[in-house]
Amino acid sequence: MRVLIMANGEYGSLPRLKPLLAGAQLIICADGGANYARRMGLKPDFIVGDMDSIRPEVKAFYERQGVAMRLHPPRKDATDLQLALELALQQRASDIMIVGALGGRLDFSFSNLLAGLPVLEHGAAVCYISAALRVYLCRDKLLLNGTPGDTVSLLPLTPQAAGVGLRGFEYPLRDAVLTQYDPFAVSNVMLQEMGEVSVSQGVLAVFHYPLT
Repeated sequence: MRVLIMANGEYGSLPRLKPLLAGAQLIICADGGANYARRMGLKPDFIVGDMDSIRPEVKAFYERQGVAMRLHPPRKDATDLQLALELALQQRASDIMIVGALGGRLDFSFSNLLAGLPVLEHGAAVCYISAALRVYLCRDKLLLNGTPGDTVSLLPLTPQAAGVGLRGFEYPLRDAVLTQYDPFAVSNVMLQEMGEVSVSQGVLAVFHYPLT
């Protein structure tokens, strides 16, 4: 099942972003992410969190629409995004798109990327989407659709990522080792419409900046 999670971060141009979210079979809003769902004319299946950032009129609207509310106490260990990811796995998600998780505070963006790591352990794919950037979490192989000239960077989310390979890029890699102490695989360029990223050990964050 393909699940869309809407967090309460930066969205940029909503008209530009909305087509990128097509194909979701289930929509989960993490608290204030529901405010953006309302603006985009989307009806979530669940709204989860401590409900401190969803606007009262938006909450009331979706309650009238019969949207399921999963309320959690404000003093909790998990972030609202983590709660949304847990709920997505409970709903048997196999492919998770996350929007509104990047930009703004750097600590939130970094935390949101790390929150996707347990999802990989359950076998689900994870992609973070913004109007100008997509970030994929990769622990084996990723086929990247794009345009020649697109910028792609790789950063290890584990202390080491071994057996890293790149095909279809200006700077190919074969059996490379990336560490958090030496993040050298940045600002590569796609040479064709399909690029391949692979890793045999560890997890990579694949940052894809499309030209258009």
